[in-house]
Amino acid sequence: MSSIDVSVTPRGEVPIWFDRGMPVFAVLSALAAGAIVIELTGGETAQFYSLMFLEPLTRFSSQTLVLLRTVPLVLTALAVYIPLRAGLYNIGAEGQFYVGAITATVIALNVSVPGVLFIPVILLTSALGGVVWGSIPGYFRARFGANEIITSLLLVFVATGINEYLLTGPLQSGAGYPASDLIPEAARLPVIADTRIHIGVFIALAVVVIIYATIRTTTIGFQIRSVGANPVSSRIQGIRSRYVYIAVFAIAGGIAGLAGAIELSTSARLQSDISPGYGFTAIPIALLGRRSAFHVLVAALFFGLLFAGSTGVSVETSISPSIVSVIEALIILFYIVGEGLRSYQISISQQGGRA
Repeated sequence: MSSIDVSVTPRGEVPIWFDRGMPVFAVLSALAAGAIVIELTGGETAQFYSLMFLEPLTRFSSQTLVLLRTVPLVLTALAVYIPLRAGLYNIGAEGQFYVGAITATVIALNVSVPGVLFIPVILLTSALGGVVWGSIPGYFRARFGANEIITSLLLVFVATGINEYLLTGPLQSGAGYPASDLIPEAARLPVIADTRIHIGVFIALAVVVIIYATIRTTTIGFQIRSVGANPVSSRIQGIRSRYVYIAVFAIAGGIAGLAGAIELSTSARLQSDISPGYGFTAIPIALLGRRSAFHVLVAALFFGLLFAGSTGVSVETSISPSIVSVIEALIILFYIVGEGLRSYQISISQQGGRA
């Protein structure tokens, strides 16, 4: 009687094509699995993916929407990416985003600042609000060894709860529904010519370049990479991992808070759903782009296309735009599978025998 023996052993060397191509594998596998879901729900895969990926590129209004969606996505993804390089998981970018948006709203509606300084003050204070909020899970991890996944996630619920309270209380507009008053024109980011594209696009690009240079060329970047690669070895080198933990979460919170302020400029008022889940979508983006900040930017553009394309899908087909969430989840799933295959080698052998 024969038996099948399955063994899992650590992989000694990872082929470079597999290491570099794993994010592509995750995306393509997710799209293939998503096609099955689409067909099972009565949709047409070709039409769905055409509306999702091709249609938004043919109209300027859709291209604008892709860019506007990409800005908060790439910034919140960087807020996940930076702790990830230190071996930590920031699941709280959504909460840090809301704190930034709340701070920007309070400043925009209640503080009088000379014209040219108004927007810089709003952006700076929003980033500082995010720094304070983001530092909390970093401090608890450094001081008490608390799991940053749990603490950062719990702080999301605290931040959104504060937002709901403010929108039904101190910040509620005169119209009576849960939203703030419109922020002044002077508090909104300037737009390019007669488009809706604001300078937040260039701010996001600048942040990408700064983070890339910081991680690659600076002392703090070296410390972050060292702690993420081998905490024990970095400790021997004299790197204080506790300070790195706090620093990466503080930087992450600041970037996510900045994203909240920029998105407020797009929506013009604080609302309970000002974020359609940017901070959570940032997680698969950061995983796909974990090699560098520029990889994060490419992944964010892809998800910006997903967000923009889902609008056309909901209008032209009977398929729910929530299929986008399914594809996001599938990307994470296949990424985890790819990580497992990158780290471990699976061997299957058949052994013969007699009953």
